[in-house]
Amino acid sequence: MATLAALLKSRGYHVQGSDQQVYPPMSDFLVAEGITTFSGYSADNITADVDLVVVGNAISRGNPELETVLERKLRYCSLPEAIRDHFLWGARSVVLSGTHGKTTTTSLTGWLLTHGGLDPSMLVGGIALNFGAQGSSYRVGKGRDFVPANTVVLLRDITFNDSDVLAKETEEQLLYRDMQSDMVQQILRRLSVAKPAAEPK
Repeated sequence: MATLAALLKSRGYHVQGSDQQVYPPMSDFLVAEGITTFSGYSADNITADVDLVVVGNAISRGNPELETVLERKLRYCSLPEAIRDHFLWGARSVVLSGTHGKTTTTSLTGWLLTHGGLDPSMLVGGIALNFGAQGSSYRVGKGRDFVPANTVVLLRDITFNDSDVLAKETEEQLLYRDMQSDMVQQILRRLSVAKPAAEPK
């Protein structure tokens, strides 16, 4: 979420956010980016000038900020929806998925694309020390590639990890199965669109 905040600020938006605990290295990153953070959740943090609220996947009904958003009928979305709406239209997206090693693999992918001359944009879930003098969790390039997102998928390992969101390991397996099914359908649609006309006999 901190990385998305920095990316949105780079687009000219005023960004602020709340969390129960903000700690290094991301707290230092947010300070360096000039992004206001609130410790803990309060209805007062949803100020009158807020146009859009990005709701994290750990937030559920009963959270005072979410209840304020719903009561005031403010626009809200998830983190993936915000990335899609603000960064992915027109981009060639690269997805890195799995339980462990996503940040490292994303950083390596962004580094390879950068030094390959493709000038990608990138969003990482941590601080990549090979970008910027002090490291960074994002990169804004002029190229077409955005890392990570949703057309090319490098699927690493799958183990039960998100127990705060998913009740059972089978739920996580079903999510990956659904993703695979969606990808196959997308590929088949693209193949049918790109299929050359039959040669006349």
